[in-house]
Amino acid sequence: MTFLSVYTPTYKRPQALARCKASVEAQTIPTEHIIIVDEIGIGIDGMYGAIQDHAGKVNGEYVLVLSDDNYIIHPDFAERLQAVSLEAMRPDVIVFKNDIAGLCIQPVEWGRVVYGNIDLSCFAVKRRIWQRHSDAWGKNYAGDFYFIHPVSVRGRRNE
Repeated sequence: MTFLSVYTPTYKRPQALARCKASVEAQTIPTEHIIIVDEIGIGIDGMYGAIQDHAGKVNGEYVLVLSDDNYIIHPDFAERLQAVSLEAMRPDVIVFKNDIAGLCIQPVEWGRVVYGNIDLSCFAVKRRIWQRHSDAWGKNYAGDFYFIHPVSVRGRRNE
């Protein structure tokens, strides 16, 4: 099984998508990349709302949603994420951030998830949980919060 599936919704941004694809292909461990093209123009809001329609396509142990205008900076990101997951006994969610000081990856100690402090590209979720709660993605730009909030409230662990 692949460790990480990267799920990318896209619509009419070929240059951004090319950079996104290259960053996933550059990973030092095999990483699945599922690209969902908005063929009918439902826009970013609709693409988040449609995640539940495509959730069954992912196969990795963990899933990361990475929109087409984002990309993975570090080619060893998936490998580092996998190492953290093993050290933490495969937690339900792993959060990370990248800043000038470098990449920080850590398992979540569930606390209160705050609207505005979540970005869809800052967490990876176990596939079964991601699929089970894929209907929670909101149909607006804060869809990531609407997904991760109920998962955190339910305190899922090792489903």
